[in-house]
Amino acid sequence: MLLLLGIIYGCNLQKKIANGKEAFELKQYATAIDMLNDEYSKANNQESKAYLSFLIGESKLALRQIPEASEWYAKSYKHSSKEVTLKRLAESLKRQGAYAQSLAAYKELQQKYSSNTYASEQKFIQAILDSKRNIPDESYNVESVSFNTEFNEYSPFVFQDKIIIFASDRPTKEGADVYKWNGLHYSDLYEAKLENFEVQSFDPFLNTDQNEGSGCMNADGSEFYFTRCEELQLRNKHCRIYKSQKVRGQWTDPVAISFFNEDVNVGHPALMAQDSLMIFSVGPHGNYDSYDLYYSRLLPTGWTKAAYLEGAINTEGDEKFPTSRKDTLYFSSDKLSGLGGLDIYQSYLDEVGKFTRPEALVSPINSEGDDFGISFIEDMKKGLRSTGYFCSSRQNSEGDDIYFFEERILTIDKDTSPNEDKPIVPTIYIAGKIVDKETGNSLPFVDVVVNQTTSLKTDKNGALIFDGEVDKNYLINATVEGYFTNSTNLTSDLSSLPANKTSHTINFKIELEPIKLNEEIVLENIFYDFDKWNIRSDAEPTLDSLAGLLKLNPGLKIELASHTDCRGEVEYNLDLSTKRAKSAVEFLQTKGIAGERLTYKGFGEGNPTVNCICESCLEEQHQQNRRTTFKILEY
Repeated sequence: MLLLLGIIYGCNLQKKIANGKEAFELKQYATAIDMLNDEYSKANNQESKAYLSFLIGESKLALRQIPEASEWYAKSYKHSSKEVTLKRLAESLKRQGAYAQSLAAYKELQQKYSSNTYASEQKFIQAILDSKRNIPDESYNVESVSFNTEFNEYSPFVFQDKIIIFASDRPTKEGADVYKWNGLHYSDLYEAKLENFEVQSFDPFLNTDQNEGSGCMNADGSEFYFTRCEELQLRNKHCRIYKSQKVRGQWTDPVAISFFNEDVNVGHPALMAQDSLMIFSVGPHGNYDSYDLYYSRLLPTGWTKAAYLEGAINTEGDEKFPTSRKDTLYFSSDKLSGLGGLDIYQSYLDEVGKFTRPEALVSPINSEGDDFGISFIEDMKKGLRSTGYFCSSRQNSEGDDIYFFEERILTIDKDTSPNEDKPIVPTIYIAGKIVDKETGNSLPFVDVVVNQTTSLKTDKNGALIFDGEVDKNYLINATVEGYFTNSTNLTSDLSSLPANKTSHTINFKIELEPIKLNEEIVLENIFYDFDKWNIRSDAEPTLDSLAGLLKLNPGLKIELASHTDCRGEVEYNLDLSTKRAKSAVEFLQTKGIAGERLTYKGFGEGNPTVNCICESCLEEQHQQNRRTTFKILEY
């Protein structure tokens, strides 16, 4: 994985490198570390040493040498106490499983640089320590496979329970060069028979002097999709998904699939839904600054353009290495709630074809390191719930290694089991989406306030998630420039939650309506008695709703207007409509709306909705013209 991720960012420019900073900026991290170490030893002031040691930490992090990265971040922070350095130190400590030390670092961050992110990290790490989620589940057996080497092995894919296809940067004649990004060899595809684990090149024709990685096959083995990263226009490394077909026992020349109109890095294919749906990871591009999962559907004309995978799967973190098993999607993410680096999550396709809220796999599948690329064996021994392979950079791994796992079905002695009548109190997560009411599009970076105390903000996809509590009510307000503020109410009453689940996510969606200045908005169900202007009781609910809108949006100033139909004298209608508009304003004032936010105007019959000759107007046209409206003057 280290190699394949680095390629997406790495530039291989042929120029002499002047110093460690330049090597770092060119993503040649192995070279940068050597040069920066030399420059650090010669630096004679604290700021220089802080900067150089931070860059060494960043280079070590890019190469996923996490313990060494932590040491350099600690040195940098000692030289100069900067927020970004302490943040990196906290993150790297968590990725080593040093949860207590990481928690202490996040507490210091929160004290010095108060942030919702730091507060959330404290909660997540404390939850790991309290729940002992990092303690391996006794139903699992995990062990390193025999064909791991001192080099990286990653992205295993089990095909028909006969072979395992994987990627490795072990040196071969096809990829004998060293990649300057990390000083390692280029990556190729390999296969091993499950019966004896004899490893050979997957196909010499598909392996090149470029980087080949993460792949998958269709159900009958006639098509192979894989990631290849190559140099284009002598500029940089560009990753794409390639397709090769097996014809008369031979793989054809692979063809890149065009999912985007632009040069966007794409990789890690996974097939679902009888091979008609492909899920894959897409690197940063445009306004997206992290890896996210996208999908494409297979049509008679080929694969469709990439579409963003909506729902709760993508986060502000990185989502990578999707795999599948029947209707279940597995993928890895470094989101806040994980044990360290990348953790493996699972999500199911529900009855309407949407992916459910992802749930993390347990330890020892997930660890403090990067865990990804899980693949299953279907023909299992009796007594097993699942078995297969995955990749991890956990402690005692040599970079990325492939691990075999078995999940056993444990029998529980009823006499010693916990009281079955005692309800399980689940961990509650609250996840929401904020969208434009008119278009349905997600709204990024919306300000969200929970119970008038906790301030949050949606991510670039209009989504957010936060920890909840059982048996609690939530009032959630959403506000963003140019839209009416809106809110929703939720409850996490234990009796309404699914039984026997250790965690549960409560989902919500808030629709925000765009504010349009000076546009007439009709207030429905505002009726007056003949020749009267007082507010009737059946009109109060509508005006109460308007008062609620004004309270939610304290910056709004409105003009409230009343209109009559054309019957009656002009002057009379004008006077009556003015009195009616004034009555509506006075009602709003009784609800606590300040008078300076309200103006009123009577239009009489002068501004009809339906233009018709008065004597010929239908009754429903008269009714449309008799209306109470308001418009936004200022917000």
